[in-house]
Amino acid sequence: MSTSILVVGTGPVGLTLTSLLSRTLPTIPITLLSPTYPLPTWKGGDKEDVDVRTYAVTPGNLDVMKAAGMDDVRKGVYTNMQVWDRRNPSYVKFNGDKGEPLGYVVEDKLICRSIMDNMNGNVEIIHDSVVQSITHTSNTSSSLTYKNLKTSSTTTVNPTLILSCDGGQSPIRRMLNIPTFTYTYGQLAACATVQTTDASGAHDTAYQRFLDTGPVAMLPLWDGMYNIVWTNTTENVKRMKELGGEEFVKSLHSNIMKGPESVGSPSVIQSIVDGLGLVNMNEFHLPSSSSRFTVPPPPTACLSPVLSFPLSTHKASRYVDNNVVLVGDAAHGVHPMAGQGLNLGLGDVRELVERIGESLEVGEG
Repeated sequence: MSTSILVVGTGPVGLTLTSLLSRTLPTIPITLLSPTYPLPTWKGGDKEDVDVRTYAVTPGNLDVMKAAGMDDVRKGVYTNMQVWDRRNPSYVKFNGDKGEPLGYVVEDKLICRSIMDNMNGNVEIIHDSVVQSITHTSNTSSSLTYKNLKTSSTTTVNPTLILSCDGGQSPIRRMLNIPTFTYTYGQLAACATVQTTDASGAHDTAYQRFLDTGPVAMLPLWDGMYNIVWTNTTENVKRMKELGGEEFVKSLHSNIMKGPESVGSPSVIQSIVDGLGLVNMNEFHLPSSSSRFTVPPPPTACLSPVLSFPLSTHKASRYVDNNVVLVGDAAHGVHPMAGQGLNLGLGDVRELVERIGESLEVGEG
C-alpha cells in the first residue's frame, strides 16, 4: 500500500509541519485540510496592518519556520528580558549571549501567509473543508470524512498517517474520545498593539510585570510598537474592551511604568524561587550596570482593537491514537505567560518530521 499523509489545520504548526514534510519527503503525497483560507495579503509596513495575534519564538524555532519556507518577514527582536513583581523590590533580567537575540515576535498572519505561498508542489491543499467524522478501521488505519463548507459535499479518505493540528479545541481529539486534562484559570488575556515613545529603534527588551491579577507583558515589535498580553479578571478585561484604546493605554501606563516595590506580601517570583530552592531574591544582586532596572517605554496610543481570549491549560492523555497523531495545541496547551505555546508545537514538528523520515527509511511506513 502506498504511503500518504493528511494534515488537518492551517495554523503556524500545521503549515510548518506540512511544508517541512513535503520538503523532506518530496515523493510522498501530502494533503492539507483547511477549514478556511483566512490569510490576508501583507500590505507592507503599515501600522494599521499589524496583526494583534503574535508569537514570541526562540531563534531555533524561527529557523524551523524559515526552513519550512517562511520569508524574512517583519518581526520584533529582543535581546533582553526583564521580569518584576508588584510585591517585591527585586527583579530579574535575562540577556542574550554577546548581544544575540533571546527571541523574536512574529505576526500570525505573516507566518501563515508566507509558508502557504511557498508550499511545495507535492501538497494538495483542500480549502473550506472541516472534519465530519473519523473512525478506526483497523489497528493501524483510520477512515476520515470531511465536508466542503461551500457545496456540503462529503469525501472519505484513508491516509496512512493523520496529523491533527486542529487547535486546543481539536475536533479530532474529541471525535476519538481521547481523555484530556483541562484546567480553566477563570481569567482572560487582553491583547492589543500599542505605540510608545520608544521610536528610536532601541526597543530590544521584552517586559513582564506580575500584578495581583496576573502578568502583563510588553513584547517589542518595531518603530516603537509593542504587543501587549495582559492576564486579568474577566470583568476587568470586558471593561477594557468597552472603554476602548485610550483608556486601555492609561490603565497600561499606570500598571507597567512602576518599578519593583515591596508592599509586605509574599512575592510571586519569590514563591517560584523558593519552590526551586534557589537564592533569596532579596539577596540577589545583578552584577553590571547593563543589568540595572529599565523603565519600559511609556505607551502613548492604542493602534488596534483590544481583543481577548480565555486562559486555560490542557494535556491529552495520549498523543498517538492508532495512526492519528495530535500535534501542538491539539495535544497540549499552556498559559501564554512565558510564550511557550507555539515553541512547544514547533518542538513537536521537529521531532515528528525526523521520526517520520526515519520510519520511512527503514520501511516502517
